[in-house]
Amino acid sequence: MTTGKEPVPVPINSTTFLSRLWAQLKLRLDIYIHPDAHKVPPFINPVDRDGKLLDQRATHWWSKLPTPLPWIATQVVRLVGVILAVLFYIPSFITINLVGMLRWGDSSNNIIFLIITELLYALFIVFDFGIHPKKKIRALLTRYLAPMIVEPYIIKERVKILTSKDNSPPSLLQRIQSYALQFHTLLSYTFRNNNQERYLTGINRLNQDGDHLPNDANERTFFPFGDGMAVASYKGVKWLLESSEKITAEYVGWSVSSSLIKYCESDPASDKDRIQKLMKNITDQSKGLNDREDNTEDRKYLDRFLQPNKHYRISEQDLITCVGDLFYYLTTKGQFTAEESLTYTSFIQNRSLFHPDWWNLLSGYSSETKAISSLDVMRRALWKRYGNPNSKAINDFIDNSEISNEKEELRLLTLFFSLFLSTCTRLCVSVVDRLYLNPEQNLVLYDEDPISFILETARLGSDAPTVSRGLVDSDKMLVHLSNLRNNTPLHAFIACANRDPEVFHEPYVFNIKRDNLDKLLTFDAIERNTHCDIKDFSLNVVKYLADRFKPTEKYIYMRQSTDPTMYARYRSMLDGYTTIMMDLVGGLPNSFPRAIEMYVPLRKVDQSLVRLESGVIIPVVDEDYPDGDPTSKFLLRELINSKAFGINDLDFQWAGVDQALLWMHKNFGAGLPLPLVEYKELESDDVMSRLAFFAMPCFYTRKFDKDLDGEFTDGESFAYVNDAIHVGDVDVSTLPVRDSFERYGAAAYFDEEYKIKAIYWCYEKRLVKPNDPSWRHAKWVWKSTFFMIVTVKDHLMVTHLTEANAFAKAAQHCLELTSPLKPFLKPFTYHTVTVNKNASLALVNKKGFVHRMWAFDYDTFLQVCEAVVNQYEFKILPDFIHESMRDMDDKDYPIWKDANEFYNVIHTYVKEYFELYPTLFTESTDFIKSLEEDLKVSINSEKKLIEVIAQLIVNGSAKHELVGQVADLACNPTFIGCKLETGTEIQNVQTFTQLMALTLLTGFRMPMLKDDWTHLFGQDEDQIKVYKKFRQELIKYEDRVDDRNKERKHEFPFFHPQNLQVSVSI
Repeated sequence: MTTGKEPVPVPINSTTFLSRLWAQLKLRLDIYIHPDAHKVPPFINPVDRDGKLLDQRATHWWSKLPTPLPWIATQVVRLVGVILAVLFYIPSFITINLVGMLRWGDSSNNIIFLIITELLYALFIVFDFGIHPKKKIRALLTRYLAPMIVEPYIIKERVKILTSKDNSPPSLLQRIQSYALQFHTLLSYTFRNNNQERYLTGINRLNQDGDHLPNDANERTFFPFGDGMAVASYKGVKWLLESSEKITAEYVGWSVSSSLIKYCESDPASDKDRIQKLMKNITDQSKGLNDREDNTEDRKYLDRFLQPNKHYRISEQDLITCVGDLFYYLTTKGQFTAEESLTYTSFIQNRSLFHPDWWNLLSGYSSETKAISSLDVMRRALWKRYGNPNSKAINDFIDNSEISNEKEELRLLTLFFSLFLSTCTRLCVSVVDRLYLNPEQNLVLYDEDPISFILETARLGSDAPTVSRGLVDSDKMLVHLSNLRNNTPLHAFIACANRDPEVFHEPYVFNIKRDNLDKLLTFDAIERNTHCDIKDFSLNVVKYLADRFKPTEKYIYMRQSTDPTMYARYRSMLDGYTTIMMDLVGGLPNSFPRAIEMYVPLRKVDQSLVRLESGVIIPVVDEDYPDGDPTSKFLLRELINSKAFGINDLDFQWAGVDQALLWMHKNFGAGLPLPLVEYKELESDDVMSRLAFFAMPCFYTRKFDKDLDGEFTDGESFAYVNDAIHVGDVDVSTLPVRDSFERYGAAAYFDEEYKIKAIYWCYEKRLVKPNDPSWRHAKWVWKSTFFMIVTVKDHLMVTHLTEANAFAKAAQHCLELTSPLKPFLKPFTYHTVTVNKNASLALVNKKGFVHRMWAFDYDTFLQVCEAVVNQYEFKILPDFIHESMRDMDDKDYPIWKDANEFYNVIHTYVKEYFELYPTLFTESTDFIKSLEEDLKVSINSEKKLIEVIAQLIVNGSAKHELVGQVADLACNPTFIGCKLETGTEIQNVQTFTQLMALTLLTGFRMPMLKDDWTHLFGQDEDQIKVYKKFRQELIKYEDRVDDRNKERKHEFPFFHPQNLQVSVSI
């Protein structure tokens, strides 16, 4: 029970910009000064409650020094690296290029230009300035670099260093020269992403020509690479991979960093039996990924959790994030946090751990340190599932351990997860990239034989998964190269071996019909002589993700129809506010909160309240997001809501619907939520019936009452009516709108067969029938009006700002942190305070989205809001359905049965949780009082409290999905409208753009209802038992909905657990 004075609500417009800015800066300062006060509660693993397995190991000698010596030593090392780079490596890089071009190049090359580009390229790569457009700059610079002009010179000079007639060691000068040449190769090959394929192809062909190698290089199978000699032929690479000589850790020709070697005392490559068993376990988990008939809970989870294909090319970063999430789930049956998922992506893209120490020295080991930190984050992620009964793969790995130190087990597991599976990640990126390279052709090839397509992509991959390294005596080599110094490192260059013309006919041609794709060596580098199932696992995973993200027909159509001038033309038709909002929401990340991130806070937050202009009182500090928005976002929001952007109803029209759809996919496609129901059109009479009985407005449909509804039908009777005229006692047809727009209001009438027969059009004050010339417009008015009513009344004012707001406010302000209700309610109020605060600052505020999108003046809009608030009456979900519709056949009107069953599942869960704590009702006085005041309901018994809590949970999940899922209706400007214009049944450019921005914002999802939040209950077995039973009942209910949907005229997905979130989102 809480104590203290109730905070006084502050009117939202009573503060000045300077006072709000000061409050923002004070919060940021407090976060900086007291960072520990803003930390989230640490995760506690019951197997290792003290986190002893998460030891930190020093990877450099200076890390062991007392503070602040490590920091000082780090700066000194960075200075040394800079000096080496500036005085030796970068000049040598440019010199090698110049000498190579003068000796071997084309005299037409502009030497001055090449010097400048090479210098800039080297600076960007070595020092990694962190400038955001660096990727584009790198791509631009590498276009003009001609590495293959220089390679003959480099090869010849490297051969001189690596060979000796008397087998004497290289001189000091040769060693220095060798490092310079190695620097050039590493810089050119490893980082030149755009030209890597060209570089590799050139090396291979130079090798085949053999003009720059000694004449006795039998079969021309060698060329200098890395810190030794690369074996390029298929025969030689296979021999080296199968050699009994020592294999050491390396990547693209150099030994990996010492930090990576020291990370774990056990070598993952040498612990074959355990790695094999772990890999087999994970592979078994992946086998069902591509079986569409086997719709297991695993498949349902992944389909629900992973980013869907939105007819838009997924970015490389988002794809790697999806791969990491999938790997983690298959390995642990758990869920990455957003931070862990992004860390995995960063680790895959940061390859500094795979580079030699002398290279990492140039940047002061900064990138290497980041990579080690990434490993530690992933180690912690695996530790969280350590000992969990659902994490079979991890538990089997640990139980069969031969390592006595459990810390080493966890480190070894981390290396396996991060390094072994990274091969599959890069292959997945390559396959998706190839599919989008020429989608019209490659999609046909992929659909014809996806496995061969993946294998052929792996064969031609320029980024080999690993390069094995052996110190081999020359007299033991399969192919002899005279004068090669003993113990010269030999590298199995798999990328070249996969292009060996002796094995693969026309090796540079992409051909999925090859009959010897089983011979490619891509996976052998990892498996060597032991079959670890990495190939099977990779094929399962890559096919699953390629199927998910491959180009769609809609994407191909958009690609073929793109007119670059069109986008600039339509952009000029928008006002400043819409342009800015389009750019902002179009650039929002695809990440979203995850169930594993929910936690019970450690401390109470500020209980400040704000009174909105509609009269609703909302909290403004969220215990789930106590740090609030960054200052940049605060300033941007202040600018957008300033007087600089007035209401400007521009009325530019589309040249065609196709152009509107191209515009939508170009600017919003990557972020738009997928619709639950995909309508091919939304104009026919049949679709009107579907909307009234199976979609958003269905709970407004009731049986026709001649005494009540005959006023507008000229005495004619119908079977059903859907009233889009009244918001409580307010007749929307009487509300004034801005100039040039029609007023809202219409009622649709249906016969016994559910066919639409007439619409009363309030603006014209007449009944319109199908043979009337205005029939199409009347349907447009009815659709647009119910969309406005449901969005403003049911979605924003009731679901968000009344019920969800009351629920979050009471749970956050009126429950002690130790109350058993706190962990129980956390998922259902998660982020609600932030969501509603953002709605108050972007949607329902003056000059916000709602004010601009619909035709009401703001005073009129407030009149509607106040009417909703004043006339609000609490009722459970089944009671939203009109009494006259409760005896309807489920095949024709499904909401009644689904609403009842879903509410009962939730109600049972709440009831059984309360049964664990007989005194919970009497201990929650303040919580109950807060709900009574905000919901205008009397809660005088435990039974009533359970009913109220059950409904508030349903409100944030099922009801919010029904009234807030606008993607179904908004994805075409002819489907539904916002502002009504005479003679027009299509949204104009500006209104449609605003609606797309709103759709994207409301599509930002919360954790899903079927996700696992067992961690919230700690070790309380009783709470966990009740929660697990709830999940089982939810699955049973889902199965019943699936069965009923098969029998219904149309699917009703809005109360299906697979689609529901835990709380309201925006």
